[in-house]
Amino acid sequence: MNAAVLQASRQYTRQTLSSAACRSTRASLARACACACACPPSKHQPRLYSILTWWQSTSASPATTNPTTTTTTPTPSLPPSSLFTPNDTSTTFPQAYESLSSSLNLAPLTIRDRDLMDLFFRITTESEALQAESLVSKWRAAAKPWSPADSHVLVEALLRTGAHEVLLDRLCNVYKYALIPRQADIEALLREFRRQCSAANDNKDDDNTGPDQPQLKALDKCYRTFAVALYHHIVPSCQMYLDLIMAGIETGTEQGHCRSLVTRDEAISLGYDVPPL
Repeated sequence: MNAAVLQASRQYTRQTLSSAACRSTRASLARACACACACPPSKHQPRLYSILTWWQSTSASPATTNPTTTTTTPTPSLPPSSLFTPNDTSTTFPQAYESLSSSLNLAPLTIRDRDLMDLFFRITTESEALQAESLVSKWRAAAKPWSPADSHVLVEALLRTGAHEVLLDRLCNVYKYALIPRQADIEALLREFRRQCSAANDNKDDDNTGPDQPQLKALDKCYRTFAVALYHHIVPSCQMYLDLIMAGIETGTEQGHCRSLVTRDEAISLGYDVPPL
């Protein structure tokens, strides 16, 4: 008799503790639901949302459930995450630039990680590209994220808008400007400076035969661009050597021809197939 009473007492105690723990867990999840609906969106919301949905579907009490009727409980709506908000295409570049510039100076903590990239995508002119590039140093000083993708978008914008000399200058100091070119970017720069060599030769001044000739200055840019490729550990391609050789020929100067001969010998020593001069 005493053993039966003791066993019944233990069973009652376990049921009581289990019911108390269940009520405590429900209360904690209810507070979490209220907090999630009231707080700003965060990266933890999808997981919390799935937990709350599962709990809501399984939290119905057997004593209050009517098996003959089905009641659909509305799912609590959470505020959408800012990561999936579409870009605001109505904002112009001057507006976005002024907003980001003032935020970097006054309230850098309010800036989103994607704001600088959004500014790059709004670039349409060379002056806008230079303005956006001037914010990179402030952006990095504010400890904001800077990735190779950000660099590639800015380099492409500088090339597209014709800021070739500025891009070449920035690529010469990766520690200060943090621009990382690709092989296609180097080849695009070489093509542009080769075109400048040819254009300067067409408009050359016969009285100017010194080292300050415009075509030789353009040729210097070609060789600086080639050096930038090596500086960034980019393996020179055959097309890069061909553009460099032809740029010297198209200057129409003796110095340019001599440079092309030396460059051709180097390309042949590396196994590239280059035509004779």
